Amino acid sequence: MISKFFRHFSVCVYLLVCSVCHVAHGDVVLIRDSEIEDTLRAILDPILDVAGIDKKAVKIYVISDRSVNAFATLEKRIFVCTGLLLKADKVEHIAGVLSHEVGHIACEHMIRHLGAAERSKILTAALAIAGIGAGLAAGSPDLIMGGMMGGIAMGINTFLYYSRAEEEAADNKAMNYMQKLGLSAKGLLEVTEMFALSARLNIGEKGLPTTHPEIEARVEYLRANIDRFKQTAVSRKIPLDTDQKYKRIRIKLEAYSRPVDKTLAKFPRNDCSTEVLYARAIALNKRGDFNGSIACMDALISKFPKDPYFIEMKAQILYENSKIPEAIELYRSLAALKRSDVLLNIALANALIKSGDNRHLDEAQKVLNNVLIEDKSEPLAWHLMSIIYGKRSDYGASALMSAEGALVRGDERSAIAQAKRAIKYGLKNPIHLQRAKFIAKEKTPKTKGKPKA
Repeated sequence: MISKFFRHFSVCVYLLVCSVCHVAHGDVVLIRDSEIEDTLRAILDPILDVAGIDKKAVKIYVISDRSVNAFATLEKRIFVCTGLLLKADKVEHIAGVLSHEVGHIACEHMIRHLGAAERSKILTAALAIAGIGAGLAAGSPDLIMGGMMGGIAMGINTFLYYSRAEEEAADNKAMNYMQKLGLSAKGLLEVTEMFALSARLNIGEKGLPTTHPEIEARVEYLRANIDRFKQTAVSRKIPLDTDQKYKRIRIKLEAYSRPVDKTLAKFPRNDCSTEVLYARAIALNKRGDFNGSIACMDALISKFPKDPYFIEMKAQILYENSKIPEAIELYRSLAALKRSDVLLNIALANALIKSGDNRHLDEAQKVLNNVLIEDKSEPLAWHLMSIIYGKRSDYGASALMSAEGALVRGDERSAIAQAKRAIKYGLKNPIHLQRAKFIAKEKTPKTKGKPKA
């Protein structure tokens, strides 16, 4: 069940939140946000380049959990906890963590010693954590996706346990990657010391289980070997402006996660710096002060008229305060500039559908078609497509879209059931009918004799 706090925790774009079942006595919540994900990708992609790993094959997500932690899964998904982002104040810290997780992926540590049955269970858990788990939660299904799958805690403990030798191998890879990036490997040591301190203080005891059980041994190993990976004169491969972007996403996360009064006290009204205006806009919107929040965003947009994330935040605030036509106009302008931004285009389609004007359905469908061409693994896009067909009373196509979404989530049983419903309702499009029969696993009757020319 999503807590009251998270019903108000609307990170920029549209906040796709996934509540995956209780893991070690706490809900795991997935945060989807263009600015946060784009900034982390700006750090991750150069690491993948020097590691020789296909960037398109690796996904990165942020989990709302106070643990100072990060981990990777079998399916090349990397998860970073908000506790780590709030604690690690340098890009080098996050680069070190991501380099370590990429090291595990490169060495295939989480695959090598697992049998087929274990891999299947772990994959199910990983998919659930990734926000493509058990379906859409009631209440706000367009913004919140909930997964309730058993065995997730078991899965995490299984695939996140590495031997000491594997940890050392991943650290060696990480230090090598950072040297090639033109970064000091001290960032990895410093953040690993943070992990160790967190473990000693039992931070995250009620959150995700630790992914690095021999953390003290890792610290000693890094201290002993870091001089082998001295920073060279190689030009830095992570863009210099990433430092400022990283600072901004930390401000954003802090403003969303802290109580409103504490945020406003820390970021006073008489300070008109970029970070203060951003934090106050978020806090004031949380408090219900629409005018104050919009005033802050207008001041930021006046200073940075081409910054897409500030425009995006204003659009979200408008949307959340039922000013949907104004939000649509902003989302449209942004979508024209960032055609390949999946989350942004989903936000636009969602606003178009929520407008209540059925004349907007064709535009929403076109936007979602483009999203699915870009990335067929976005379950919310399939869900919104299902809503569009449902509003047109095309219940067969609506059920088929739900079936496609279930397939993406790895829920084969629901996919087959929805595909059968689609066939029962009737499908006007022959391609839709063929697809529904394929998902439903209906055998095509064999014709007798030779086919006609």
